[in-house]
Amino acid sequence: MAASVRIEDEAFSDTRIEMLGVLLGTSRYDALGRLAYLWRQCTAMGKDVLEKELVEHHVKIEALVKSGMAEKIDEGVRMKGARGRIEWLANKREVGKKVGPKGARYGGLGGRPKEGAVTAAKGKARKDQPDTPAPVSAPVPATAEPSVEDPAKKPRAPRPRNEVFDAIVAVTLLDATTAGDLIGKVTAVLGKANPPYTAEEVHEFGRRFHEFCPWAKNPVPTPSFLQQNIGLVRTKALPTAPPAQAGSSLADEIKRNGNEFLKRMAELEAKRGEPEKGGQHGEPR
Repeated sequence: MAASVRIEDEAFSDTRIEMLGVLLGTSRYDALGRLAYLWRQCTAMGKDVLEKELVEHHVKIEALVKSGMAEKIDEGVRMKGARGRIEWLANKREVGKKVGPKGARYGGLGGRPKEGAVTAAKGKARKDQPDTPAPVSAPVPATAEPSVEDPAKKPRAPRPRNEVFDAIVAVTLLDATTAGDLIGKVTAVLGKANPPYTAEEVHEFGRRFHEFCPWAKNPVPTPSFLQQNIGLVRTKALPTAPPAQAGSSLADEIKRNGNEFLKRMAELEAKRGEPEKGGQHGEPR
C-alpha cells in the first residue's frame, strides 16, 4: 500500500506555515507543498524523525526549525504534529503480515468460500452419516460441592473504640460522622506526644476550658484549639491573656484581660493623686 497524505483543514490556517513561506522567500502555498513531501516520507517510513540530508533536500532546515514546524534532535529532524497521524500505514502493513498467508491460501482455492456454500457442505456431510442413535452415558450421581465462602462478603469486625477520639467528640460537641476526619487527625497528633495524651486529660481540659483559656470566646473548644492548648493540663499553669490587638475597643480589652486591666487602671488613678516633686500638697499642678 502506497503512502498517502491528507492535509487537514487546520493546516490552511496555521501561521507557522505562512512564516515558513516568508523565511523561504516564496509563499505559504510553496511551503505547504514542501511540507506535504516531508509528511508523506514520515508516513512511508512510519516515524516522525527524518535524516537531515533528506529534509534539506526539500526545505532548508533552519527555516523549518525557526518557523516552529520541526526541531533538531540527535537522530535528525523531528517533524512536529506528525506523531499520531502517520502510524496508520505501518499498522495496516502489520495487519497484512498477520492475515496475508490466510488470504493467499484462499486465493489458491479460488477465493474465500461464501457463507452459504459452507453451510450447504456441512448439511450434506450430516446427511451422509447413518442415522444411528448416539450412545447414552449413565447418569453420574451429583456430589455436593463444598461451599466456599467469599471472604469479601464476610462481615467486617467492628473497629475497636478509641477512648481519646470519643473524649474529643464529647468535649467539642461535634458529630463524629461529619467531623470524623478532623477529629481523627487531632487524635493521631495527641497520640504522638510523649507520653501520649489520655482520654482523662482531654476530659479535664474540657471541664477547665475557660480556666485555662479565659480569653476564649467559644463555649467549648474546637479540635484544633484543643490540640494547641491541651499541654496546659500537664503544666497546670494558667496562661495570661493574649495582648490587645491594634484597633480593638476598650470593652474588648477589658473582656480580654479581665482583672489585670482593672488593676492597671487602679494603679494609674493612684499615681494621679500623688503630688509632684517640689510642689506642696493640695496645690494645683
